[in-house]
Amino acid sequence: MRLPLDADRLALHQAFYAGRPMHRPLFGSWLFGFYVHQQYPGLAAYLEPGPIRPEQLPIAPFLEDIDRLWEAYTAQDDDYPFSAGALFGIPWLEAILGCEIHFSGTNFYSKPWLGDYADAPRQAPRLSDNPWAQKLLELLDALVSHAAGRFACGPTLMRGPADLCAALRGGTNVALDSCDCPDALRSLAAVCAETWIEVGKAQLALVPESENGYLAGCAGLRCWTPKRGIWLQDDTVSVLSPRAYRSVFVPEVRRIVAEFECVAFHLHGNTLWPVDLILPVEGINVLELNYDVGLCDFDKLLAAWGKIQAHQPCIAFADVTLPELDRMVTTLSPTRLSIQTISPTLESAREKRDLVYAHGAA
Repeated sequence: MRLPLDADRLALHQAFYAGRPMHRPLFGSWLFGFYVHQQYPGLAAYLEPGPIRPEQLPIAPFLEDIDRLWEAYTAQDDDYPFSAGALFGIPWLEAILGCEIHFSGTNFYSKPWLGDYADAPRQAPRLSDNPWAQKLLELLDALVSHAAGRFACGPTLMRGPADLCAALRGGTNVALDSCDCPDALRSLAAVCAETWIEVGKAQLALVPESENGYLAGCAGLRCWTPKRGIWLQDDTVSVLSPRAYRSVFVPEVRRIVAEFECVAFHLHGNTLWPVDLILPVEGINVLELNYDVGLCDFDKLLAAWGKIQAHQPCIAFADVTLPELDRMVTTLSPTRLSIQTISPTLESAREKRDLVYAHGAA
């Protein structure tokens, strides 16, 4: 297959990834909203709120929702053509590791189950025997066949080792465990990392060859990569101390990253010290930092995005107003910069796109 990128846009993606000079930032919009019922309304209408088992997830409504999204993103016509994975929104790894999954009517969530480390898993689950792993791969395989080369397919959203430990134990418990029983937490993190690696590789094995690169991720987390790529994240870093994250989880992040050819890493901007821990990790090719409205200081995020740019490609995901977007493109260098934002409609997406493109033409 070939990604639907013209020569100019492909060259801009290649320059971004390689850190070469760019005349403007890359730009893309996440359409319609964050929640599952906004992205996949047909599938959401099929499900009842409550506990969900993998066999309850239908393929046909999911693929119908994918076609609707593909048409909208194609009409949007920005730097990021549509790409998809197996039902973003389900906490797949948490489910594979034994968490009960619930549907609220708007989104999916998992519940912790590990009350005592004596009951902790000692090794990664065997994917061939795991119903959630098999459903994930079934959906991705169906998606690849349904896409038929129209759009890129890739791994779903997978949370990192700290996130998975928090999903199993609960966020407060993980923060306490990092002080009270760090060795037990390290052992659990190692199992989570091994699970992450196995599930990531199983999905990448289903991704078709592409002549002009790959698109990893979907919506607000998208990145062109020259080889098959994957996204990693660890939102739970915000409830841990720098010492705890460095000691317990950074070794597992390094272990995961070493297993893949192209890796993008997602962070939230409500706390900024993790940037200094993740930037030096060899093998992370792109670092994305979220501007979370109401939780972040925009001026501090501008400085943090600039700091990342000085070292490697930076994706600035920001739900911003037009004046804030204008400030981003006038303050930050276009080189090594991709701006991705939320747009509830095609009209607002095009308005933001045109603002960014006008700076490149000036």
